[in-house]
Amino acid sequence: MENVPGEPGSSPSSTAHSPDWHTRFNWTKGTRLETHYDGDWWESVIVDVDAERGALLHYVGGEDSEDEWIPLSSTRLRPPQSEAEPAEPSGLRADVVEPAATRPSQHRP
Repeated sequence: MENVPGEPGSSPSSTAHSPDWHTRFNWTKGTRLETHYDGDWWESVIVDVDAERGALLHYVGGEDSEDEWIPLSSTRLRPPQSEAEPAEPSGLRADVVEPAATRPSQHRP
């Protein structure tokens, strides 16, 4: 069985740093991922997907008015990172693989 990011049983560490992870990701409503904003990675959930606009994302803990469309291939997106998995021995910085925080709404203008 192929390891597809965003699906049950997938391993974030095996795909999180792959440059083409987004081509194998499960881009469906309700799927969780992480979004980079203001220097931090934030837990987000897909609200909608559009071929031209990308994914409409809702920041967990944020307001609906903060939802935003981001292209699927954006470097601001990554698969969820697991707290239970150790950092990969690839020399990546710990701040690159740490899990996203639940984003309080006051962080967005």
